[in-house]
Amino acid sequence: MVEKLKGGIGDAVAAAAKAAAKAAAEAAAKAAAKAAEAAAKKAAAGAAKAGEGFDTAKKKPLSMTGKFKPVGQPVTGNALLKDDVSSARLVAQAGGGTVSKPVNMTAGPAGVNKTDDPRPSASGKISQKEWDNPALLLGKLTQNPASGADANSRERCGPSNVLGAALMQGPESAAKYLKNVADAPKNNRLSDAEKKELKEIAGRIENKTATFEDLGRAQDLTYKAGNRVRDVGSTADEALKSGKLSTAEQSELKTLLGSEPTDEKLARANELLTKGTGHPTRIVKDPDFPGSFLATVEGSRSASDKSAYTDREVMELAEIGGTKQGFEKMDDKTLKDIFKDLKPGESAIIRVSGDNEGTDADHFVTIGKRKDGTAFIYNPDPFKGDPTVFVGAKGDKQSAAFMKELAKYENRTAIDPNGNAPRVTRLKID
Repeated sequence: MVEKLKGGIGDAVAAAAKAAAKAAAEAAAKAAAKAAEAAAKKAAAGAAKAGEGFDTAKKKPLSMTGKFKPVGQPVTGNALLKDDVSSARLVAQAGGGTVSKPVNMTAGPAGVNKTDDPRPSASGKISQKEWDNPALLLGKLTQNPASGADANSRERCGPSNVLGAALMQGPESAAKYLKNVADAPKNNRLSDAEKKELKEIAGRIENKTATFEDLGRAQDLTYKAGNRVRDVGSTADEALKSGKLSTAEQSELKTLLGSEPTDEKLARANELLTKGTGHPTRIVKDPDFPGSFLATVEGSRSASDKSAYTDREVMELAEIGGTKQGFEKMDDKTLKDIFKDLKPGESAIIRVSGDNEGTDADHFVTIGKRKDGTAFIYNPDPFKGDPTVFVGAKGDKQSAAFMKELAKYENRTAIDPNGNAPRVTRLKID
């Protein structure tokens, strides 16, 4: 499974699903409307639970005409909800080392997934040749471990992309990024021991002694560092099924989550969610989708939560890592437009479907240019037939093969819930 978008809350009744399908049909193209209607009927028949994701209509190639349809009607919001998700522009620390001399990379694909299973990373020592040519390294680095426990690997494509973009600029750039994450003054969800471990991994990357296992651990730790929110629906479901709430409390929680929010109601819901889940929990406004809400990842939950990243969580991780340059909606821009806007040393992380047939924008990939202008596409969880990395030429003029690869991901983009386009996180990596 690839990443699933976090969503809001509400009762997923048949009437709401049909209403959402009707709205999607009016706004989307004819083909998309048919798909949305079918998804709505399926949601109504199966009594889908809120917070489990979104039914979607396939996006037309090279356009932004597809449209998501929420499974259930989200709770409407008000101005009383404080945005505690974005951490008010965290300041990154300085770092870095000696700069590696750019090498000429061979254009084309590397690390093609030839199976129906997730492609694992390589294991063991990283060669000097791979350090000198990061395309060779990234061709062997996915978000999936070579062996052992998968930890949060199925959910960490967001942070894996930030690390991959940094590695593509050279080991010193990746080391600087990881040190920034560990040293961020208003850091994240890492313990002091984990921050120390992350800085040690950064040191091994900088002196080129790190292993593929080290890079996998860095993905794990940066996922935890930036994992701030999860969907309210599954959080509420966890509390209701825990056995920690009385029958009266369960009924009260359901009523609170289905009603118009006030400060008092939210405070009481937070008390019940915290008691039911056994973790400190607050409901906060989703800053990118008015009228929708998210549950925070705090305290003891930070060590084990496996919720997928939102676009904003990718941006905030890039921010505390000192690599964020921009964060905006895709709107009507194509990936070709975004690529042409990139200057040497810049990258863009974009949310797309994980495969050609999917209609959920539930996965992240990176398009970028190295400091010498060499273009690349990085996919840390390639679907069957997808390369892990695809290298292009230097500059804007690219081969037909590279543009075909770019167009493939263009075909996997889609409109978000409420008709919004996914957001792009732009990176500038020194």
